[in-house]
Amino acid sequence: RKELMERVLAKRAALKAQGGWDEGSYGEKEEQFLRLQRAVDPWRVTELQGPASLAILGFGPVYLGLLAVQRLVPKLFNVAYTAGAAALFAPLLFGILFG
Repeated sequence: RKELMERVLAKRAALKAQGGWDEGSYGEKEEQFLRLQRAVDPWRVTELQGPASLAILGFGPVYLGLLAVQRLVPKLFNVAYTAGAAALFAPLLFGILFG
């Protein structure tokens, strides 16, 4: 499953770069791609694997940084918490919405 989706995504990216991919949400190639994706990888695990692993690796440093902010500058904790959450989840959200 992973290998198939990686090859299809690479081919899609190559065709988009060459202008051979029909842009828009209702093009024939896009519809076929989405149909294959729903059958093979409905949760988009292959596409989101990279950002998810970065979020997992980044959790420790962000958590420790938030603990430091909470202890040293408590008034800025809400802003720091929002920034930390955005730093961890923005790549995943971007991948889900625009991937």
